[in-house]
Amino acid sequence: MPSELRLFRSLWGVATHGPSAVRAGGANANATVLSVSEPQHGATGAVPDRVLDHLQKLGYSGIEASLSDLGGSVPERRETVARLSSRGLRLVTGVYSSWVDYDGGWDDLHAPPATQLAALAAQVAQLAEVVRGHERVLAHVNVHSGGDGWELDEAVQFYRDAANIDDLLPPPAAEDRHGPRSGMAAAQRVSLSHETHRARPLGHFFTAARLLDHVPELRLTLDCSHWMVTAERLLGTDGSAIEAGLLEAMLSRVDHIHARVGSPQAPQIPPTAGGGPGWATCRRVHRDIWKRCWESQVQQGRTWVSATPEYGPPPDYTPIDVAGRPLYSIWDQTELASADLRLLHTEVREHR
Repeated sequence: MPSELRLFRSLWGVATHGPSAVRAGGANANATVLSVSEPQHGATGAVPDRVLDHLQKLGYSGIEASLSDLGGSVPERRETVARLSSRGLRLVTGVYSSWVDYDGGWDDLHAPPATQLAALAAQVAQLAEVVRGHERVLAHVNVHSGGDGWELDEAVQFYRDAANIDDLLPPPAAEDRHGPRSGMAAAQRVSLSHETHRARPLGHFFTAARLLDHVPELRLTLDCSHWMVTAERLLGTDGSAIEAGLLEAMLSRVDHIHARVGSPQAPQIPPTAGGGPGWATCRRVHRDIWKRCWESQVQQGRTWVSATPEYGPPPDYTPIDVAGRPLYSIWDQTELASADLRLLHTEVREHR
């Protein structure tokens, strides 16, 4: 098992800007905690020092954020990158070919592959400019790509054409060269993978399997909670040899994990406790998939693995009561998920 687990804290739904960004609370009156709110995409100003200091104290390797999460302008985003660099923190950046940040209208989701490829290239080029001078900060690029309304041949062509999009990225940091795609030509650039997200061609399990078969270069950011919802079942269980076989083959194509537990009816449930035996089964299935991903990555020569525990804000992703108050703390869920990922990594390493 690799000696290092790199955990990244998503800024999705975390109020990183403004007076509510950091507040006192918890059992310790002097404790610093981040407040959780609606997504802060497009907020002005760089991510504050106090936010990054707090996340570093919690043991995160860095943050995962879209370009707009990093700041409202290129100078603000460059300032966030500089603040990460000064702390030795790393960055996983989310880029988009359409429906950026899943905010507003989604008409561009139906744009043809060539148009979306150009939009993606523009975001990747902007990212390269944002990290210029601090290239070591960039650990990985997570791509939200394509549209779920495409025909299979359109999606195949898009992912084939996107295979060289990482040519726009800087070389990886020295300590990352034994990470995703070690020993391959692609290891000469910062690694890039496409997320298995709903509204995208990869958001459905069987479509993703077909695309991986057609495009050998295609790599994944795995968020299997999306697959469980779109399939309305816990894939690979209940004795299905077809599903289990496809899943096993697909795990070798994973570069980065979005570690969120979902169910056949919801993309997000609390990660460690509650909800009865049905939720317990969901947690076990997701943990097993993550474990097998890490085992596959070790077999491919990786000396470290990475994951982002990603739990979204109310009202869309967290159950609320009749007054609109969250029934579960997103901050607490994410911290519990992080602790459980560290435990899982230890368990796998000790049993190897």
